[in-house]
Amino acid sequence: MRDRRRPGSFEFHREDRAVSVTVGYVLTLAVGSLLLAGLFIAGGSFIEGEREQAIHGELSVIGERVAADIMTVDRLANQSADPDTLTATRTAEYPPRVSGDDYTLEVDPDSERLVLTHPRSDVAVEVPYRATENVSATTVAGGDLTIRWNGDEDAKHIEVVES
Repeated sequence: MRDRRRPGSFEFHREDRAVSVTVGYVLTLAVGSLLLAGLFIAGGSFIEGEREQAIHGELSVIGERVAADIMTVDRLANQSADPDTLTATRTAEYPPRVSGDDYTLEVDPDSERLVLTHPRSDVAVEVPYRATENVSATTVAGGDLTIRWNGDEDAKHIEVVES
């Protein structure tokens, strides 16, 4: 048996045990708080990334549909025997908003691309199209659009306008 009064003996004081319980409790709370904060930060960035991918996907689908409509009107104008008197109009319903916000559609005839931009998330999608006839440069808000052939003698072109 050991003498409790000698140095090196295992003598416990009540106040030492109370401190270790309190310190352990505080450390557990601190580690738990850090873990929860890390989960919230990681989850928030994951959700934001998923949201941007969803916006990109929706804008791509809309852009492909608009490009297909432009090419349809172009084929009609190109194959017409008398393009001066041709009336070719394609009215299409597109969603006015993507992920709860408006978007814009820009027609760039020089590069034959449509650029769809979602302002809140800074997502921009470029969709190519091919047209043998002139397409007028324009920027319109998303939503219902009319794509039509303008057979004026001076300026024959395809135009995209809001419906």
